[in-house]
Amino acid sequence: MIELIQDLIEKKIEEAKANGEFENLPGAGKPINLDDDTFVPQELRVAHRVLKNAGVRPYEVELKIELESLRAELQNHINSGTNLSSDEIEKLKKQILEKDFAFNMAIERMQRTPRG
Repeated sequence: MIELIQDLIEKKIEEAKANGEFENLPGAGKPINLDDDTFVPQELRVAHRVLKNAGVRPYEVELKIELESLRAELQNHINSGTNLSSDEIEKLKKQILEKDFAFNMAIERMQRTPRG
C-alpha cells in the first residue's frame, strides 16, 4: 500500500514539474528562513527563541532539516545517475516518508497545544 501511495505521489510531482508548476515560486533558490515562527503558537515562541539562542533547534526544525537532506540525497542520486540498488532507493524513500510523517505529526501536535 505504501508503495502505491509513493508511486502516486512521485507521479503527481513529476506531472507538476513537467507542467512548470514549480517554476518561479517565491523564494526559489533561496535558503529556508528558519527564523519564521509563523506556525509556532504564540505561547511557544519565547521557548523556541530561547532554545535557538542556546544553539538548540526545536524538534520540528531538526526533522525538517533531516527530511530536506534525505530528499536532496535521493534527488542527487537520480540526477547523477548513481547506480543505487532498488533496495537502497526504497530505503531512502522509506526514510523520507517516515521523517515526513514525524514532521507532520509534530506540527499538528504543536498546533493543537492548548491555548490559555
